[in-house]
Amino acid sequence: RTGIEVRTARWSTFRTAVKERMVAKLSSSLSEYERRLGGERGRRELMLLASLIVVGETYFWRYSGQMNALKSLLLERRARFGPERAVKIWSAGCSTGEEAYSVAMAALEALGDDADVHVVGTDLHPLHLCRATNGVYAARALRNLPPRLRERWFHAEGTSYTVDEKLKARVSFSQVNFVGDELDDWIRLNGPFDSIFFRNVAIYFDRSTTGRVVRSLTGALEEGGGLFCGSAETLRPLPAGINIVHEMGAFYFRKSEPKTEMPSRTPTPKASQPPFDSRLYAVYSEGLELLGREEFVQAGERFKQLLKSAPGFPLGKTGMAILLSNQGREIEARDMLAEVADHSQPIAETHFMLGLLDERAGLYANALASYEKALAADDTFFMAHFNRAWVLKRIGRTDEFAAEMKGALAILKSSAKCPAWATGGLGLEAILGLVAEAIEQDSEDNWK
Repeated sequence: RTGIEVRTARWSTFRTAVKERMVAKLSSSLSEYERRLGGERGRRELMLLASLIVVGETYFWRYSGQMNALKSLLLERRARFGPERAVKIWSAGCSTGEEAYSVAMAALEALGDDADVHVVGTDLHPLHLCRATNGVYAARALRNLPPRLRERWFHAEGTSYTVDEKLKARVSFSQVNFVGDELDDWIRLNGPFDSIFFRNVAIYFDRSTTGRVVRSLTGALEEGGGLFCGSAETLRPLPAGINIVHEMGAFYFRKSEPKTEMPSRTPTPKASQPPFDSRLYAVYSEGLELLGREEFVQAGERFKQLLKSAPGFPLGKTGMAILLSNQGREIEARDMLAEVADHSQPIAETHFMLGLLDERAGLYANALASYEKALAADDTFFMAHFNRAWVLKRIGRTDEFAAEMKGALAILKSSAKCPAWATGGLGLEAILGLVAEAIEQDSEDNWK
């Protein structure tokens, strides 16, 4: 009835949640409590139980690269449709509202305070929506928010921060269940949207539920609109008419024409010599693989093991920084990377992550320098070539962009080294298609 799949790692949480709600409802047995969940009368209790199973913790300006990519997308659409056109954005699975307000801040920063912008946040859980509507947050929720936005849109009240009424007026909240006819009915009444944020929601669904929901979401997008997913979420297979976009150091999906057939490839793995004790490097590599499979708790355990057993090496701190960045905790990630950036035995991932954080922040010169350091440590690191190419294009160095992208494509075709944690979970075929499309588009632009 909710689409939520309780996976093995969440069984303990599930048991605790059921016990808590049994006490609250004075249920003497599991069968009695189960009966309380039945029918329409059990709907509210079911929502309360579900709210205890999912992780509702979030914060403002999570995944800043996507916020900057949204601003770029909205400016492009304004140039196409004109400044008078209203902008509608949907924060699907908004939890306690931090994402919805962040999206509104990004849109107004890009288009101006007078722009006709409205963001609607939806969630399954009534308690989350009450908190979102109230708009009062602890200081911890603002830890990743740039100071300029905190000063512009929040009022400090003791240890709490309240959202400014002018921002509140641009955001509304409603309860929506992603399962059943309710979702499509709601979309017909409220859509279509210029962009949809569907981040860290699909991780709780089984594959069939995710497929149905994604079809509804992509149908709710305006042509040319963007679908923003979590850093470890992707669309498999890629729906017809949806393309992968790389912008401001972030990936998202965009509704346009169907993608062309992917080029064929015959990858040949190329081994590289680890710069550290092979046992340490094996733990580090295992942690990265776990990240790519969205097993974040287990990945964190590997990196903590390295921090304890080899505190003087950059492997543990770099791994933890990648994990923090995937969670949107970018300030903490940057601080951890800075501690190991000048280590005598550099690893490519340290400088790649610093470059990625700089790219997301629009610090392109710094990003290029960090990507070059990453390549100096490992010239076969495909994503460092790939991201460096996009930065070069953004600052107008198109000839270098083309050469870098072609080099990246050659590396990708000759090596299966395309880490899932660095690509947002995108498959090798999808990355190949994106690179080939960029090279083809660049050739067409030069011809014109």
